[in-house]
Amino acid sequence: MQFNLNDDKQFDDVDATSLRDGLAGMQMDDFAILSSDDEVYVQCFCEGDNCFVLEYREGSYLSHFAADSEEVHLSDVQDAFVGFLEGNGSWKERWNWERIEFDEDFAGD
Repeated sequence: MQFNLNDDKQFDDVDATSLRDGLAGMQMDDFAILSSDDEVYVQCFCEGDNCFVLEYREGSYLSHFAADSEEVHLSDVQDAFVGFLEGNGSWKERWNWERIEFDEDFAGD
């Protein structure tokens, strides 16, 4: 798995502790991506004040989803990233998910 923080820091060998620590250091407008493949990942964006946007993708742009909630906190993001790392999909059950609509020019595949 590859862990990417703001395109500034990339780690190829992460564990649960390093994920939690890396995510805990996020500030407003920071993003993080944990990927097992180019099109298979979980990602988040920090909106500030312990508030995040959480998304995941399982293949093409047709399988890209965002948590349908205004209250995604750091602990939620940490649990989602660790669950993804461990191959445990139960983290998805916490949220309702909405498929993200991309315009045709952006989708590309």
